[in-house]
Amino acid sequence: SQFEMAMDSTLEELVQRLQRDLNCLLDEDRNLRKKGLTEIFKFLGTVQIESTQLAEFYQSYLLKNLKHTIEDKIEKHREISLQILEIILDKTRIIDQDVFQNTVRSLLGRVNNIPFQETSEEVRLQIVRLLQKIVNSYNQELRLLLPEIAFGISKLLLDQFPEIKKETASLIKQISSKFRSQFGVHVNPVVKSLLTNMQHQQNKVRKISIEALCELLLCEGAAPLIEQCFGSLGKSIHDKISDVRKTVFIGLANCLNGFSYANVKAEEGQVTYLLLHGLNDESEEVVNLVIQLLEDAGNKRKALSEEMQEEQTLSLIHI
Repeated sequence: SQFEMAMDSTLEELVQRLQRDLNCLLDEDRNLRKKGLTEIFKFLGTVQIESTQLAEFYQSYLLKNLKHTIEDKIEKHREISLQILEIILDKTRIIDQDVFQNTVRSLLGRVNNIPFQETSEEVRLQIVRLLQKIVNSYNQELRLLLPEIAFGISKLLLDQFPEIKKETASLIKQISSKFRSQFGVHVNPVVKSLLTNMQHQQNKVRKISIEALCELLLCEGAAPLIEQCFGSLGKSIHDKISDVRKTVFIGLANCLNGFSYANVKAEEGQVTYLLLHGLNDESEEVVNLVIQLLEDAGNKRKALSEEMQEEQTLSLIHI
């Protein structure tokens, strides 16, 4: 049977076996395109192929045809194309830098303009989840793409579909913690979109948007952007859901604790002012949380001041 292929099949055998299906992806006939996609999806999903052979097959043969079906006018075809890409991401590592960038760009190109090129919300959700997978698995390779990713994310956050707003906020948290020193300079448009979602009717969207914002502000170079957020954060501390209010106070305390000395000095007045509101919260649980957060932030701030004084003293000694 077609699926009983030897485990150590060579690249040549792989290409030979799938060449007809690869050609089908470029066919005018929608039924042939669907047949080609379905065959490739089933084959790659069931046959064990050595990782480097699979990467080479993707890089040299599959992507250039798959790029077309990712943009197919039939939704089902776009969906299967992304499922094939998911198998590639799960089973191998894309080594070729150009191919890697093309892969990411072919996803971003579907969602980086409103109205979205990708008209199906289910497929857009699929794209966000593939981007999460990519951020999880790749490091250096992504650095050059961070400006484009930030731009795409700023658009995805404005998707009408709440699930996409939440998954994109989750992606922001992931990128911000992984690329602390690189992502901050690109995030201005992302912050604007998050502020919009902090007013969303669904409390889960509001909550994760606040979490993503506060994570983002901890990236190097992003802290000054908090100044354009104080208005929205000031509304969020009065949210009708106590869990959302808690999230704001935790996020504000994390900013106080995570900012550099210069940024703390610049922003601590306003951040502390918002935190102090939590002492009058109607929920005892929130009040107790804020007391603890203020205490911890105070201790951290004291240690930071002492550290700075020590450094200044040391630098004076060296003069």
